[in-house]
Amino acid sequence: MAIDYLDYRNESKFSHTKDGKKVTRIVYIRAQDEIAVANDSDTPQRGDELNVSSGSIDEILYCDTVQIDTVKEAAGDEAESDLLFKVTAIFAPINRGSGGTTPVPNKATWKISGRPQGINVRNVEDEGDQTHYGPTGSAAEEYTEVTTGVNVNEDGPQGVQIDETVEVLTIDFWKEPDDIEDFLAAVRALKDRVNSGVFEGPWGSYAAGEVRITGYDVEQTSGEIATVSVEFSYAENLTTTGSSGNVPEVYLDTLGTTVETPKKGHQYLWVRTLKSTDESDDADTRPRAIDAHVATFYKEGDFDTLGVTDEIFA
Repeated sequence: MAIDYLDYRNESKFSHTKDGKKVTRIVYIRAQDEIAVANDSDTPQRGDELNVSSGSIDEILYCDTVQIDTVKEAAGDEAESDLLFKVTAIFAPINRGSGGTTPVPNKATWKISGRPQGINVRNVEDEGDQTHYGPTGSAAEEYTEVTTGVNVNEDGPQGVQIDETVEVLTIDFWKEPDDIEDFLAAVRALKDRVNSGVFEGPWGSYAAGEVRITGYDVEQTSGEIATVSVEFSYAENLTTTGSSGNVPEVYLDTLGTTVETPKKGHQYLWVRTLKSTDESDDADTRPRAIDAHVATFYKEGDFDTLGVTDEIFA
């Protein structure tokens, strides 16, 4: 517990620096050793926030360095069996200058970008991962329903190249080196998964099924901080029906009408067409859309395990 002494009073010093405000806090703690001091509830921890707002201006400083020194003059104080330690903590703003951003433990930054991306779609894993739209019953006897392939012919699934511009969210998580292994295990468990629930933050809100983890990178930022960059690709759910809806519509010759084919962001819609072999009838030689499929290629995952909240963003 921190104890105030006449000669060793806790104090805070406020100063202005080139990149903003800085606060130095000094506290004195009685403890058996430095390990006990580091774990004391009154000892500031790297990454702790300090609100130095003035009026309508909000400014948060973060604990950047913590130094623990033994007060030798009081080391043998008869009133206490423990030693007296001086803890110096410096709170400073995050440096966002040309030299980059100063990392803070257990905080994060984010950015959004858009870029073209090509995807070759081939197969789904399980029969249940694909929804079929088209004729059923006796009307479907002429055409065998496809349940496991995209762009299938007599040689099997041929796939299709999809080119699209995707919105990419990148979050840089700043972690203590001791926390990297567990956090990276959580990221790896979610790679190529889509969010099972709402995923939201300062960038807005993504509904379930709209974001997928498409990449990650780990970098030793400094001796005490490591950065885990996680990339999320966004695709809008097309599931809203009605006059203002966004659900894709496909005309099927086998039904003689247009059908709605709702799909989530990272599902894929494809339509199978066949051409009649009877060349005597010009009307039958054109390709006919016989059925449509919405295929699920990416399983769901719980993105809450990443610990993304508004509070972590510096």
